[in-house]
Amino acid sequence: MVASEASDSASFVTAQCLKSWKRKPINGATASLLGGVRPGTKRRTLALSARAQALMVALLSGKSVADAAKEAGISRRTADRLKSSEAFERAYSATKAELLGGAVAALHSHSLRFVSTLATVAGDTAARPGERVQASREGLSALFKGVELFDVIRRLEKLEASQQQ
Repeated sequence: MVASEASDSASFVTAQCLKSWKRKPINGATASLLGGVRPGTKRRTLALSARAQALMVALLSGKSVADAAKEAGISRRTADRLKSSEAFERAYSATKAELLGGAVAALHSHSLRFVSTLATVAGDTAARPGERVQASREGLSALFKGVELFDVIRRLEKLEASQQQ
């Protein structure tokens, strides 16, 4: 996957996460920053405002808070206020988790290629396979870390659910 495809994929996943996101009601200035009350709902829920969405996407793409605020067209102070709200934190965490899930799924889809590259290179005595081997190792390493992380999260969620009962 080339960098532009990865960026497009991350943007798509982020957009999908933001489209489906709904949160608990809040009042006051934070509600207006986050987009206010979503019309047509029985209870008061929030949708992120365009500014909050732009800030979130910029932060998720690795920009600093100052650069993300500039890209979103808001002040640093507004960005800090948005970041500190519970609703924004939850949306950011959920979106980040979805992006991680997408990245792990992409690694899964290439895992056989990583293993195949290692096997091919290991059997080819004439080739200079250093870069290919390194890429395969990195891919497998990232895959194993992602799988391990998802297993820990699944187990933690199970434990939390049993504690709530």
